[in-house]
Amino acid sequence: MAEVTVTTPEETQASNASNPASKSRLISWRGYLLPYFTTFALVGTNLLLYKLASSVWGGLEHWAEYSLVRRFLGLLEPFFLFGFGLAIARQVSLARDGDGGKKPFSFFLVALLGSFGAVFPFLVLANIFPETTAWLCFSDPNLTPLIFPMTLALTGSILNNLCYPFLQGNMLIQRASLFMLLNNCAIPVFAFFVFGDSVASLFWWQGILVISSSLLVISWSYFSTGGLGRDSLFSHMKSLFSYGIRRLPCDLGITILLQSPAFFVLHLAGLEAVAAKSAGGTVGFGVTLLSMAGTSVAPIALIMLPQTTQLLKSKDYSTLKSYLKKVVGLYLCLGVLGIALGELLIQPVIRWYLGESFVSATVPILRIMIVSSFPFLIYCGLRSVIDATTPRPINAKNTWIGLLSGAIAVSVLQPWLGGVEPVLYGLTLALAVLATLTLRDVGRIVKGTIPAELEV
Repeated sequence: MAEVTVTTPEETQASNASNPASKSRLISWRGYLLPYFTTFALVGTNLLLYKLASSVWGGLEHWAEYSLVRRFLGLLEPFFLFGFGLAIARQVSLARDGDGGKKPFSFFLVALLGSFGAVFPFLVLANIFPETTAWLCFSDPNLTPLIFPMTLALTGSILNNLCYPFLQGNMLIQRASLFMLLNNCAIPVFAFFVFGDSVASLFWWQGILVISSSLLVISWSYFSTGGLGRDSLFSHMKSLFSYGIRRLPCDLGITILLQSPAFFVLHLAGLEAVAAKSAGGTVGFGVTLLSMAGTSVAPIALIMLPQTTQLLKSKDYSTLKSYLKKVVGLYLCLGVLGIALGELLIQPVIRWYLGESFVSATVPILRIMIVSSFPFLIYCGLRSVIDATTPRPINAKNTWIGLLSGAIAVSVLQPWLGGVEPVLYGLTLALAVLATLTLRDVGRIVKGTIPAELEV
């Protein structure tokens, strides 16, 4: 199961803000319950799936393969989705009350054509040259049997991540949440219990089931949303790309920053095949834990976006400064407490969670990655302040500066230290630079150095 981003009702309402009719259909507080439950159900399911992988296959090798396939899917997806997530939700919402020139399903169709036009060559080449793909992905040509199931899972994941915002844009928030729960919680767990005799079988059936459920949603969508609009598909594509492409640099930057370390470990650590696979899989698992640090502050960050916008609109900088000081103080307390508890408890928790055989291979790596969770929490908790202030790609710029800093650190440290540590130190430095730049820009916003651009 690839990592997914669940768009909550606040983000859907933000994408509907330019629609005059949207005020009469605001989501009630009850509408927030299932989306938030879905967000935390995904976190719980991720933890359960790694536990099942260690229990069902009973060893580090297949667990690592499972982790690496998930990381590779997470690395590939943004390159084929083109920032369509919020773009679909926004444009579909606007089209619902339009004059019929542009229709919701037309936006969905052009997103589908765009994504699969991009991913199709990869799917074909990966299956024509499976050994080469296995070496590039896993540094091991013997993992060729994983390639076709992985491409099925990638196809299903892309369909899932296009259908979900389409349902949200149609204000079908509950159905969207149920769809996400089905594809990313129920199906992966079901596949483990029924088809989990091997990593290849698991992803093969998971891909087939997610593709099937997504195709049902696509079929229903065509008939329930009025078919295609009068305007050309090119017109729909232009509108969709003009909004989505602005999000792409930041999406790609943070994806490469988080998902690529596992593959750097495979190819650069200089370890023999089994040890490299084990280390890469552990780094992949560590990234899942990092994402949980971001999820822990997601509700606060979502509230901060409209709160910051209102304070900037009224030019109440003193209240904004006081508000942000409290929030940053909370994040600092959470980060320090999280690192302290993580370092103290990681060994007994891994022993209980994955088993004694995993402790020696995973704990040293995870101890370093726990430190990385602190700056990542700061970034996830404050980036919405920058988004609320200006449409300029400040977060994207900061992400790529952090990524470049980490890459330089890895290239300098690798010849001296070798092994896994240079990649982990590079990841920690990259996130630290990203968090520092985010804090700097939030301070500049409070001082008015970065002017608020609040055009509707």
